[in-house]
Amino acid sequence: MMRPRWRKVWHDLTGSLSRTLLVVVSIIVGVFSIGVITGTYVIISQDMSASYAANNPMNVELLTADFDSTLVKTIQDMHGVKQAEGRRVFSMQVSLPGNNNQWTPVNVVAINDFATQKINLMHVLSGTGRPAKNQVLLEKKVLDALNVKVGDSLRFRLDNGSLRNLQVVGVVQDPSTGAGDFLADPFIYISTDSLSDLRQPVLYNRLYATLTAGQNDNATLRQMASAIKDNVEKSGIPVQQTSSYKTDQHPLASTVQAILGILLVLGVLILFLSSSLIANTLNALLNQHLRHIGVMKLVGGRRSQIFTMYIVLILAFGTIAL
Repeated sequence: MMRPRWRKVWHDLTGSLSRTLLVVVSIIVGVFSIGVITGTYVIISQDMSASYAANNPMNVELLTADFDSTLVKTIQDMHGVKQAEGRRVFSMQVSLPGNNNQWTPVNVVAINDFATQKINLMHVLSGTGRPAKNQVLLEKKVLDALNVKVGDSLRFRLDNGSLRNLQVVGVVQDPSTGAGDFLADPFIYISTDSLSDLRQPVLYNRLYATLTAGQNDNATLRQMASAIKDNVEKSGIPVQQTSSYKTDQHPLASTVQAILGILLVLGVLILFLSSSLIANTLNALLNQHLRHIGVMKLVGGRRSQIFTMYIVLILAFGTIAL
């Protein structure tokens, strides 16, 4: 048989379900909010930049006028430059064949040789990672905008209004390209052999470079970015924009951590408010039970026994919430 004091604890839990639900939900909301936000903060602060660095991201990016592989070789031979590669990046609109009413803007990235690519590496999620002529790779974000899968075709609208179909042969994840702009259109990747079919010159307009040293030093990055820009301009290629990035720090890391910091403060406030609600509810419960406590003491209940009863009640609330 259950002792009378434990039957009273059970009655307090089940006799007023609305009160029990209020206390339990308050505990859940407070602990869950602070736990999720703190956990997210720790995971992102530790893993976001580590994942970014694992893909050998560019240290210097130049947005330029059109150039060929000769300039890439020139930059590659510069002192302090470890790797240099060219890309062609341009915007287009795509849709699924037969659906000419819904066009999605995308950034198309043309790469000369996917097999020898060393900067801004990509992870193949399905299909192949090496598109041939008239084939494309999709960055996984494209799947959010288009109901497309490997083996389907995408229709590209060219500048002159004509349409061109290219087959989807793979889905990839690219944590580096466009990492600094979370509002950028999704990316699609093609071989430079497909540029002429999309009425684009077979030339580059992006120059990526990694450094041999100082990849995480702002002063070195600025110095090398300036030196590479000067070298490009000396070759007669106008430079429209120059950017530098640390290898071990995601371009949006500081922004994300600031947002998470604000959420962490809000989580602490939620925890404080839920704690206040719990304390007020239990205080009201104890005031309501003053006569109960008086009767228990009258019939010989000890302070420790009564204290234990309400501690067990509080622990029961916490256990249910857990």
